[in-house]
Amino acid sequence: MFVTQTCGFVLVAAAAPFVGGELLLRDLRIGALGGLSGVLGLLCFYHALAIGPMSVAAPFSAVLSAIVPFATGLVLGEQPGRSALLGAPLALVAVVLFSRPTTSARGHEHAGVSVVALSVAAGLGFGFFFVALDKVGDDSGIWPVVAARGIAVVAIVAALLATRTRPSIGRSNASTTVGAGIFDTLANVFVLLANRYGLLSIVAVVSSLYPAATVVLAQSVLHERFTRVHAAASVAALGAVVAFALA
Repeated sequence: MFVTQTCGFVLVAAAAPFVGGELLLRDLRIGALGGLSGVLGLLCFYHALAIGPMSVAAPFSAVLSAIVPFATGLVLGEQPGRSALLGAPLALVAVVLFSRPTTSARGHEHAGVSVVALSVAAGLGFGFFFVALDKVGDDSGIWPVVAARGIAVVAIVAALLATRTRPSIGRSNASTTVGAGIFDTLANVFVLLANRYGLLSIVAVVSSLYPAATVVLAQSVLHERFTRVHAAASVAALGAVVAFALA
């Protein structure tokens, strides 16, 4: 996480002056609060994966990361339309199904209360991060993401110092880790831009379909089998996207 967040921070900090936008203290504060929420959620998510089964951590976190901004958007008065309200539950079903690991990948661990609690905390952290990205000004460029990544690096450095942990990833994992940081940061930038053109209640739910990309990569890179559950998830995801487009 130290490497991924640092690479992301360097990337957006270098690009922000060229992208333009107003450097406003209010937007930097909101971005920093969102970034702190997001990095705490990520720490909880990784810890949940380390001590429990993915079949619990992934669905809990993904669904909550969609529900929190979706509900926030509705409470704040957004009206996505009837078809979008139909697409939302379809998307949530797709998130749960995509998040299920294959039979061969499942362990025999039993999820404890701590795993569920960490997964819930992760989903809430991700969800509030989505909300924060929606609340910054439209003329702020990508400076809010710079603030989010900056505070994330500070938080991780503090965690490293508190636990006296020396970051070490090894040469074989370096390129993958750097690439993950770049793609993760670009995804945050795209969510920020999407919120400026669309409703939070829709953008957040569609963004939470990210487990679909994991399934595709697992097939092409790890040669995992595409299951019937994944096929059902694909149908639900396609139906959700069509419903949102009609809205």
